Amino acid sequence: MYGSVSVAAMKPTVAEEKAKLPVLLFHGTAERNIKGIRKYGLRVPNTGAAPISVANGSVHGVGVYTAKEPSGSAYYTKGSKQMLVCAGLCSQAS
Repeated sequence: MYGSVSVAAMKPTVAEEKAKLPVLLFHGTAERNIKGIRKYGLRVPNTGAAPISVANGSVHGVGVYTAKEPSGSAYYTKGSKQMLVCAGLCSQAS
């Protein structure tokens, strides 16, 4: 015998739906890094065939750090007037 499931229980929450939509994210980096990032993309440190080193620490784990607001990445530009803007998906923990 099969149990019943309400339609409301199967409907995704607003947060789940928003997590599927890309948002603009900002990545601050020194100007000397921008050419390489534009050519090879944002890469996770210490992975891949041509690994790169961690530039600004890894307090939240090794990865590519971005912010939802430009002010969150401005410090990492090291005085450059350029910042990278990309589209990405955010988890609920962000």
